[in-house]
Amino acid sequence: MKGRRGLSGTIIGSMDDDYDPVGDKKGDHEGKGEHKIPRAFLALPIPNPIVEWEKDEAGLVTLIYKKNFGKFEKWLHSKIGGPENIRRPLDEPGSRIWVLMDGEHTVAEICMIIDQEFKEEMSPVFKKVRHFLEQLLILNLIILNPPEGEDAHGDAETEKEVDEEKENQPVPDEEEKASE
Repeated sequence: MKGRRGLSGTIIGSMDDDYDPVGDKKGDHEGKGEHKIPRAFLALPIPNPIVEWEKDEAGLVTLIYKKNFGKFEKWLHSKIGGPENIRRPLDEPGSRIWVLMDGEHTVAEICMIIDQEFKEEMSPVFKKVRHFLEQLLILNLIILNPPEGEDAHGDAETEKEVDEEKENQPVPDEEEKASE
């Protein structure tokens, strides 16, 4: 997969198909009977800056992005022409998800909004939203930013924590330094 994707593989891969934070506990995600939202649902999806989009009067979104030509396709395109951009229209739920991917809404919040607005049409909502986000990631149309306070690997260290850790490291005395 090319390009910057934040948590692409790990975040989507950690979304359980059986997970349903709105309904009952379908999985033991913490191991001790606790019900914790998988970190995948805490990610903040945003459109990739390479993607342009437009919304029509009905609220439907069309994504516009450059075609990724291979060698043969480049040669063929130079001979016969054709559009250089792909225009990918989204349906109503996809358009709503796209608009909600503003860096302010987590995946979980988007799922809950979609569930409230589309009810049975998008059931099971978490599985369908996951599939939609996976397709957008594969096409490099979105970036999944890690949950607030984490880096792309799930580490929640802050600069303060790193500084505290450095302060707690033993300092070698002068004799140890001289013997090295």
